[in-house]
Amino acid sequence: MREGIFTSENRIAWERIDFRRLRNLINRLPAAKFRVMQAMSEATRRTAVLSGMPRGGGVGNPTERGAMRVDMAKGALREIENEIEAARAVLKPRIDALETPLCKMVMTMRYMEGHSVRDIAYSLNYSEQHIFRIVARTEKKLNKDESYESL
Repeated sequence: MREGIFTSENRIAWERIDFRRLRNLINRLPAAKFRVMQAMSEATRRTAVLSGMPRGGGVGNPTERGAMRVDMAKGALREIENEIEAARAVLKPRIDALETPLCKMVMTMRYMEGHSVRDIAYSLNYSEQHIFRIVARTEKKLNKDESYESL
């Protein structure tokens, strides 16, 4: 499994923000939540159907396998949520230091609230292309080698 880049150990010394990784995590979050719900539903359904009579032909207990799937799905979801939370904690002061209110709003909606560019463009009544330009320009600005307080 890939080691997370947004950990508490490197939060202070971290200079560049991997926006691609953060977008990927935000996009994976709903699927991870769905997998947890699906595993819980499947485990609950199997538990109700099973009886105490041995049926043979299989290795392991289906109830235990269902519980194991739920635990694995919850672990993956927890890992994604923790990494997003750590990245947002690093990104929040940088976004707050931005001068332009539109950039602040767009970056907050994109990375703190997890909205898509299409949703942001619709909400703010701008074109998607313009929002993409704002996001790209602001990402470059936030990743400059200079201190982010000077934004």
